[in-house]
Amino acid sequence: MSDAPPAFDPPVDVLWTGGWDSTFRVLSLLSEGRTVRPHYLEYPGRDSVPEERAAIAEIRAGAAARGWGDRLLPLIAVSTEDLDPDPEVESRLETLQTRAYCGKQYAYLSRYALQRLGGRPLDLSVHLDDRAEFFVRPHAVPDVDGDGYALGPSADDATRLFAPFRFPLLDLTKEEMRETSEERGFADLMKKTWFCHNPVRRSRGLAVPCGVCLPCRYSHEEGMGHRIGFTGHARRIAVDNFGPTVKGLSDLRVRLGVGTRLRALVGR
Repeated sequence: MSDAPPAFDPPVDVLWTGGWDSTFRVLSLLSEGRTVRPHYLEYPGRDSVPEERAAIAEIRAGAAARGWGDRLLPLIAVSTEDLDPDPEVESRLETLQTRAYCGKQYAYLSRYALQRLGGRPLDLSVHLDDRAEFFVRPHAVPDVDGDGYALGPSADDATRLFAPFRFPLLDLTKEEMRETSEERGFADLMKKTWFCHNPVRRSRGLAVPCGVCLPCRYSHEEGMGHRIGFTGHARRIAVDNFGPTVKGLSDLRVRLGVGTRLRALVGR
């Protein structure tokens, strides 16, 4: 009997944040018998790194329990501080931001893919109704491997910010991902994902979604509001209706050095 490791298809490079969309992509590939090489990028201001890494570890354990462990390769984690500057990429982001909202993370990710993947596409989990779909959809063409979409030749220079990526989830909603995860038997692992950028209550050993950061708001808008919880919705309502007052009280709390509840209200 040979001691050689099992042979798998070439790994699929996937950005894995521990969130709903990227986790769905990772688990979908594993459930199809494919091999995944996950990538994780840490960048300034991302307060949710501990929760994201914990979610990834827990989901990995669940995947291993299903017999998928050998096909989920070690996580490649890189800090943006270790990437080389790229003025062209930054210029593209600035141009796109004049057209519509475009998160700064796409510049980090573009630099990472260009500098570290050697020309291989990085699967980015942009989905139906995602903000980034605004930029990608008009120029999306079927991927040559039949695995989603890639950016086509009609994209102008600024939109080439998304050129290093592949978009396997572009036609799916979060609700459709939930339904598929139930059909394929990994819905329990999807419940372990993390999405909030500004967790609260960490000092008490329990992190809960803030309800007011962009990922929390997007989850609410995309039919996944149940994941935010009662307190998250309460914070969102408070900030939306009494934002200046809540923020002013929180600033006063900081100056006086008392209490933590007001800080929680504004999502830290």
